[in-house]
Amino acid sequence: MKLHNSLFSHFFLVITLALAACSQQPTGPQATTQIPHGQAPKTTAVAWQPAHIVANQQTAILAYHALASNGENRFKLVSHSQNGMQVLTHKNQVVATLAGTFDSLDQRLLPNSTEQWLVSGVDTTTQKVVLSVFTNSDTNFSQPISLPKRDFALAGACLYQNEGNSFVFVVGEDGYGEQWLVATGGTLLNKAQRIRAIPMPPEAEYCQADDASSTLFVNEETVGLWAYPAKAEAQTRRQPVALVAPFGALAQSAGNMAVIAGGVAILDPDAAALQIYQPVNEGWALRHKFSLGNISDPKQLHLQLADNHITALVRDDDAGAWFQSTWLQSTWIQSSLPFTTPYSNQSKATSLNPTALPIVYPQAETAPVAHHGDAADDPAIWIHPSKPSQSLILGTNKKAGLQVYTLAGEQVQSLPIGRLNNVDLRSHVTVGNSGKKISIAAASHRDHNSISLFTINNNGQVAFHSDVATPIAEIYGLCLYQPNTHELYAFANGKDGLVIQYHIAVSEKAGNIQLAGKEVRRFELATQPEGCVADDANQQLFIGEEDVGVWRLSANPEGSVKREMILPVGDTLKDDVEGLALYNDKTRNRPLLVISSQGNDSYIVMDSQAPYTIRTVLRVGINAALGIDGASETDGLDVTSANLGGPWSEGFLVVQDGHNRMPEEPQNFKVIPWSEIAPLLK
Repeated sequence: MKLHNSLFSHFFLVITLALAACSQQPTGPQATTQIPHGQAPKTTAVAWQPAHIVANQQTAILAYHALASNGENRFKLVSHSQNGMQVLTHKNQVVATLAGTFDSLDQRLLPNSTEQWLVSGVDTTTQKVVLSVFTNSDTNFSQPISLPKRDFALAGACLYQNEGNSFVFVVGEDGYGEQWLVATGGTLLNKAQRIRAIPMPPEAEYCQADDASSTLFVNEETVGLWAYPAKAEAQTRRQPVALVAPFGALAQSAGNMAVIAGGVAILDPDAAALQIYQPVNEGWALRHKFSLGNISDPKQLHLQLADNHITALVRDDDAGAWFQSTWLQSTWIQSSLPFTTPYSNQSKATSLNPTALPIVYPQAETAPVAHHGDAADDPAIWIHPSKPSQSLILGTNKKAGLQVYTLAGEQVQSLPIGRLNNVDLRSHVTVGNSGKKISIAAASHRDHNSISLFTINNNGQVAFHSDVATPIAEIYGLCLYQPNTHELYAFANGKDGLVIQYHIAVSEKAGNIQLAGKEVRRFELATQPEGCVADDANQQLFIGEEDVGVWRLSANPEGSVKREMILPVGDTLKDDVEGLALYNDKTRNRPLLVISSQGNDSYIVMDSQAPYTIRTVLRVGINAALGIDGASETDGLDVTSANLGGPWSEGFLVVQDGHNRMPEEPQNFKVIPWSEIAPLLK
C-alpha cells in the first residue's frame, strides 16, 4: 500500500527530529522553532502591485536579481524562458546576454570590487551550473565556466563567499548536494574545484547562503526550512528554521527563500504568506507574517534593501508575472539582534581584530592517513642533521600508529603499532657517557596506556624501540623536555587530569640502544588536558586544559607544580584547547607559543613570557592554485624555525586538519610557511 506523501513526510520528520535530539553534539545548536502559545505573530495584510521588471511584460521572467550600482549604472539580472540570462539597465535596455535556459539565478560582487559581479544559474537544458562575471564598466559577461555534469538531476544552486573565496552550492534531487570553489579573490577559476558532498533533504529545490553568518538555507518542501553551516571546512549538520504544521508555523509546505541582513524570509505557498525568521538563542524564531494577497502560486522571491525600506518581489507562476510590496525595514527587523547563527563560528573579539582573522595558506599537505573518521592527530618535526631539505614530519594515526612524511607530504614510512595519540621528539640526545647522539621520539599509546619510544637514525629512519608502562587510566597527551643533551623527560597526561613526568634514561649495551622510563613527578589538573610543550631553554612547561585554558609551570622534576594561567578560554581562545608548540623567534630573542584554538578553527601566536602578549590570531585557508583546502578542528600541531630551504627558509607550521577536502579524503596534515605568518605578528 502506498503511503500518502504528506503523512510519510510528517512521520519522517518526527523520526528525524528525535534522532537529531539524541545525537546532538554538546557544542551543537539547539532548535527553537516552536512558538509559545499566544505569541505567534498575526498575518499582516500588505498591498502587492505588479512589478515592472522589463518593458515587455509578456516576457516570462523566471528569475530576477538587482545588481546595485550608483547613478545611472543600475543593472538587473534576469532569466527569460527563451532569451537566456540577461543584464538590463534601469531603463530596461539589454546590455549583455548569456545563452541558455536558466533557473536559480544568484549573484555576488567579487571581493575588493565595486563593478564585477559573479553570476550563476542552472541551465535546465544541459543540467549544468553555469558561472560568469559581469562587469559594469564594459557591460559584458566573461567567458563562462560550467561545473561538470553531475550524475544526479539538479534542482537549484546558490552562491556563497567567505575569506575571499566564492563558492557555489548545488542542490540535487533525491538528497544530493555539493559545494564547489569557483573563484578566488577577484578571479573566476578556469576550472571549478569540488570541495565536498553535502547530504540534502530529499525534497530540496531552493537554497540561499548568508555570507555574514556562514549559513546555508535549504528547503524541504513538505517538511520545512533547514540551516546548514556553509564554510568549506564545516561539519555536515543541520538545524530546523521553519517547520510545517503541526511542528511549526508553515501551513503545508516550504517554498523559496531569501536572505537579508537581520533574518531570512520564506514563502508559505499554501497559506499565501511570506514568513520572516530571525536567529534567537542559537535557534530561530518567527517574527512576522505578511499576506501575499491574490498571488496564487508563489515560486520566486527576491528582497531588496534601500533607504531603510525593503521591497519584496514575488513571482506568481500561475499568472507568469511578478508582484512587489515595500515596507519599512524596522517593521520586521529587530535591529538590536545581531544576525549571527550557531554556524557563524567567528571569534567574538580579539585584541587585534574583532571582525575578521587573517588567512595564511598551506604550501603542502601530507598524504591522507589510511583510516576514515577522526584518525590523524598530532605531528612532530624531525630536522635532518646535514640535509635540512630532507627533514621529516612524523604524524600519529590514532587508529593505527605512526606515519612519516617528507616535507612535500609524501608518506615514506608507516609503523602500525597501535593507537597513538600525541607525538613529540628531541634530537642530539646523548647516549650514556659515550658522547654518541641520537634522536628519540615518544608517543602516547592508547591501547595499553603507555609511552611508546622510537629511535630515528641520521637518515631519518624511524624504528619502534619499546614502551614505558604508566598507571594513567586513559592516556591522552604527551610532550618531551630536554634541559640538556644528557637529560630527557616525558610528560604524559590522562583524561582524568593526571599528569606524570618521566625521566627517560638513554644508554647503550652491546651496541644496542637501551631506553627506560622512571616516574619523577606528578600533578593533577581539574579537568581533561591534552596538548603540551616544554621550553627547554627556559625550563618551562605549557599545558592546555581543554575547556579552561593554557597553564605555565616549571618543567624541572624538582620544580614547583604551582601553575600560572597565561591564556584562559574566552573571547580569543575557544575550547577545546588543543595542540601547543614553540617557535624560536630570533628577532624577539624569545620563543613564541602557538596554540590550536579548536572551537573557532584558529591559531593563536603569543609570547611565551610575561606579559604573554598575543601577536596574531589566524586561520588556514584554501590554496586554490595548489588544490589544497584549509584546516579546521585542528588537534595537534608543531612548528620549527629552522631554515629548511625553499618556502621553508623561515621554518614552517604543520597542523592536523580535521576535514580534508578538495577532494574528500581521510584526515591529514597541512604545512604552512612561517614566512606567511611572520608579517602578521604585531
